Amino acid sequence: MKYRWMLLVASLQAADPWDDLRAKNPVGTTMELRLAGPTVFRQRELIRIGSTRPRLDEPQWQFAGFLIHPAPADCGAAAKACLGLRAMMLRPSGPASVEPRPFVLNDYVPDLPPGKYAVAALLRKLVLTGRQWRSTSYGYQDPPEYLVSNTLEIEVHPADAVWVAEQIARSVDVLRNGRIRTLAEYESVNKAAEQLGLLDEPAAWRASLDVLPVGETTLLTRLTDTRDPMKVCQLMQARVSALEQSVSRHYLEVLKQICNRANVDADASAALAGSLARKQPEVKMAALQALLEHIRQKQAADPPLPEPAWARDCYREVARAYGGVGVTSRSFLLSMFASTAPAETVVPLLESALNEWKPGDYSETAHSAIRSLHRLDRARAHARLLAELTKPQT
Repeated sequence: MKYRWMLLVASLQAADPWDDLRAKNPVGTTMELRLAGPTVFRQRELIRIGSTRPRLDEPQWQFAGFLIHPAPADCGAAAKACLGLRAMMLRPSGPASVEPRPFVLNDYVPDLPPGKYAVAALLRKLVLTGRQWRSTSYGYQDPPEYLVSNTLEIEVHPADAVWVAEQIARSVDVLRNGRIRTLAEYESVNKAAEQLGLLDEPAAWRASLDVLPVGETTLLTRLTDTRDPMKVCQLMQARVSALEQSVSRHYLEVLKQICNRANVDADASAALAGSLARKQPEVKMAALQALLEHIRQKQAADPPLPEPAWARDCYREVARAYGGVGVTSRSFLLSMFASTAPAETVVPLLESALNEWKPGDYSETAHSAIRSLHRLDRARAHARLLAELTKPQT
């Protein structure tokens, strides 16, 4: 008798928790999940899930989240799937040769404590509600119609200090030494940035800032999700004036978001401007662009806001540092500078850029310079153009 009870308990444990819901799937329409690697993970380890999705000739489906069993406290059951902060519209997958981007399960599901879990994706059917020229609109099927994927089983183990240190070192190595010439290389660098950002602990925060601007979008996005915004706010503020620290417009925006979460009013632009002259050449371009964009935002306000006290120092530094800026970045910097700084500050730099031009040089820098000069001082631009046209070679 005891043996029979043990078999019954084992069979109940092995039963798929969503068999009843899956039995209502539309005939012939499926979504398959798969794990490319192992099924055992550490806490805060990157979990990427591949999928095949409904085809183009089938109805639209809205991704409704992930089902988890046992479910975390606030989501995971069929009544409230785990959707996270990065919900997306699930489009039909198209030809079979097109591989949809993998899901990052960590974006949808809260940090899972150690244990064994079943995971499935939940989709909700959409129906056409309107069609106009070049546009269509969809709404939910009523009554609702769902599609449940197959079930994956994963196991989560604790993340000890040794494992965390290994992941930081491995990620930093890829981010510092990896090249991005192919899609595979891009994926490798992006995975390293994702994993480093997911660790969300002080050594990982510092490493994330160390490797910028590589993987910037991913790393800074992960920092906005931190569980300790006060400490990250303080770290990012302290790093702004570090000579080797890359500080872009995105960096300043994320810093402000994180500090707002910690109820700290943070405007790091003055600190960045104060360190600008000492910034190392490889990170100075990003800082110049970030500060010029900050000034432009104030100019574009309605009514325009006064320039920051450090604006004139920034203009002088742009003119001083221009010669050391890479050729491919000069056109963009000139255009931004010309649309921000006063004409009397910009025109000398534009003329200097034009003086460097030689016949046969088709770089965009001279084109940008003459367009900007024409906008700021039309007579001077006309004189330059006429003088050039009268030369035997031009």
